[in-house]
Amino acid sequence: MALWHCATNPGNPPRCASYEGYNLHANVAFRAADRRGLERLCRYVLRPPLAVGRIERRADGTVRIGFKKAWSDGTSGIELSPLELAEKLAST
Repeated sequence: MALWHCATNPGNPPRCASYEGYNLHANVAFRAADRRGLERLCRYVLRPPLAVGRIERRADGTVRIGFKKAWSDGTSGIELSPLELAEKLAST
């Protein structure tokens, strides 16, 4: 099991951590009256887990999710049943 890397780690900026491929960056601040800053932060936090443009419903009922970049073996996406997709999204 990997350990959290704290701000004391020279590779991480202040208030940032990494764990098993997940990154947390909590070094964002803005003034209370900065409505534009608040909106930008909310838009970032509320973005969907998958880009809508990469999701395709196939004629056979499966859902294809295209990857941002093809893998080294040439795989450019995966196909899942709607239930499998719901399971994967619910587990994140």
